[in-house]
Amino acid sequence: MLGGKPLHTFEDYTQTAGLKAVADVSDGNEGVQAVLDNSRYLLKRFYEILEIAGDDEGTVTMMSDLIGATEKRIWMFDSVLG
Repeated sequence: MLGGKPLHTFEDYTQTAGLKAVADVSDGNEGVQAVLDNSRYLLKRFYEILEIAGDDEGTVTMMSDLIGATEKRIWMFDSVLG
């Protein structure tokens, strides 16, 4: 509809993803830090989407809910790491 070609393979998505995958994590703090870093990345993207959404009530509501949940998760994981 917009004239572009969407990504359609798992490899496409993993190559363009902003989230960082971690492997073989056995240290709890390292695992929490990985979740925290990815949560902060998502929060930034959610705010960008919220700004673009403008007056689209459905999108604004969904982004507001995601922002609230993500901010709470970040606060909790920050507390765990001290």
